[in-house]
Amino acid sequence: MKFCKECGEKLTDENKDCPKCGTVVLSDPTKPATTKGITNVNFLENLSKKHKVIIISVLAVFIFAFIGIRIGNSIATPERFVDSFQQALIDNDMDQLSKYIVSSDPRLKVDEGSIEAFLAHINNNPSFLGELTNSLNQQTEALEGGHDSTKEVFGDAKDNEHILTLRKQGKNMLFFDRYVVEPMAYYITLYTNYPDTKLYINGEEIDITHRMDFAREYGPFMPGVYTLKAVLEGEFVDLEVEEELIIFDIYHNHVSVNLHLYGSHVNPTSNYNDTRVFANGIDTGLTVSDISEFGPVSTDGSVVLHGVKEFPWGTIESDEVKLTGQSSAHLAIPAVNDELNEQLMEAMNSYYLTSIAALMELDASLLKNTTPNNVATIESDIDHYTEYGHDYHMELKEILYDLSSVSLFQEDGQYKAHISARQYLQYTDYSYFDENGEHAITNPDYDSQHILVYDKDAGEWQYKDSHGLWSINTHTIKSFEF
Repeated sequence: MKFCKECGEKLTDENKDCPKCGTVVLSDPTKPATTKGITNVNFLENLSKKHKVIIISVLAVFIFAFIGIRIGNSIATPERFVDSFQQALIDNDMDQLSKYIVSSDPRLKVDEGSIEAFLAHINNNPSFLGELTNSLNQQTEALEGGHDSTKEVFGDAKDNEHILTLRKQGKNMLFFDRYVVEPMAYYITLYTNYPDTKLYINGEEIDITHRMDFAREYGPFMPGVYTLKAVLEGEFVDLEVEEELIIFDIYHNHVSVNLHLYGSHVNPTSNYNDTRVFANGIDTGLTVSDISEFGPVSTDGSVVLHGVKEFPWGTIESDEVKLTGQSSAHLAIPAVNDELNEQLMEAMNSYYLTSIAALMELDASLLKNTTPNNVATIESDIDHYTEYGHDYHMELKEILYDLSSVSLFQEDGQYKAHISARQYLQYTDYSYFDENGEHAITNPDYDSQHILVYDKDAGEWQYKDSHGLWSINTHTIKSFEF
């Protein structure tokens, strides 16, 4: 009986190798195994099955690794990188571009905002993409010569500057060259003329000025399109200026922009000193008497002032005044308007009707819309009629109001108004008879200018007095029939 010398497995005479571990069985187990005379035995035949698997696996790994490296090297070329970078620009692929664009200056931000600024110029100028690609393709020749950067070949001369510089940076997957583009760094100097002005680049606040005629350099920035803005925040309106800057010039990477704020001061006036001043619809809380100079404000017409005057009978606004550099702005309050006219005519109608009724009925309590002094006058007339009687009847038939005659003024701390009118009356005299034996009826008319005062406590206009006129203007008439 034979046993395997390696694993002890039981063998038969027919076994030439161990069925368990694969060890070759010598023909004569009583003799020690030697290599003498065995010259054509294959090396692999002397190995176990396990060892064969290991060797073959290792060889396969090396073969595949070799093939993979060859393929990877053929792909990881500067030409392939330029093609991929160009496609990322066309697709506006922010993720890829953020990997491809790298700056060696830690101060230069390569983020979504700076890449968007870069893409803005390319998207607005499609031909520039071709110029950029040509520049990168020219740089690939230097990198294929074994250099890590085109600057190693061309140097730092301005004639050899590029918006984007192609260079190697490390390895991908340990074996393959990694290529990136480094953007040219740009610096922006901003000038402005007012202190406390906020400066913005692409919507981001970068500084607040602290003195007049301010200047400071900012950067570095990627090439791109940038919106520069200066804002001086006023209490009621802002003064601002905005400029668009395109920085893609390889010969000038230091640029200056003057964000001069064109503002002026204005003196608001009005026909009423207590007129409140509004700027762009915002109540300043100040009256014209409170303000000697308003500003600084923009002179391009973007700032509009208007005045508001509170009268006891309502609120009246002035017309808007655009500020275009003038030294003053008159906010005229049109105190006489349709609303005031209606109130005055309504008060006069009420007084006319009730005064006639009071005289006819001998009852002063019927009076409306008149002053206490005038009530006393009517009461005196009523006392006279009561004592001596009256032999006539009076009716109001029509009133014509001359709207062009209306005026408003202040006197003795009261608002007063003038309005002219023509009154048509029907007068029946019971003491006379006409030729037909009827009571005499006449239709007199009177032209008068009336004075009314505004009673704040009563909240109404009241008739105060009147005096006769030769005539009224009949071109601007409003009539009432009774």
